[in-house]
Amino acid sequence: MMNRQQQSGFTLLEVLITVLILGIGLLGLAALQNASVKSNQSAYDRTQAVIFMDSMQETMRAFRPQARTGVFNKSCTGSMPSSGIAGTEMSLWHAQLQQKLGPSACGAINCNGNICEVSIRWDDSRGLQGSETMTMNTRFFI
Repeated sequence: MMNRQQQSGFTLLEVLITVLILGIGLLGLAALQNASVKSNQSAYDRTQAVIFMDSMQETMRAFRPQARTGVFNKSCTGSMPSSGIAGTEMSLWHAQLQQKLGPSACGAINCNGNICEVSIRWDDSRGLQGSETMTMNTRFFI
């Protein structure tokens, strides 16, 4: 009988299986990274919307008498107030809103006496929720 040498090292099949498993794991990691980026963008947009709502609340509180009379009232489909401090503030606010949240973003304001509501709507199709339109509302007292 001849002595057979013991085999040492890996066979080509073992190496191929290892590379396949490693490749599948890396593809899963890339998908997880993609989902994380989408979720972070959606969270950033929501944070920007909260900042814009807060900004408009403070503007309306600064011009309380005008806000109580409904000068700041605007719907997403309606036109901006054309003159005065409300027109200036609303135009600036709306331009910044579209710059940060996209061209389809719009803000609506409705004041009825001492109670006002600010609503912001934007396209969130990049987020993970699956909804293309995101709306955020806040109600406050002037």
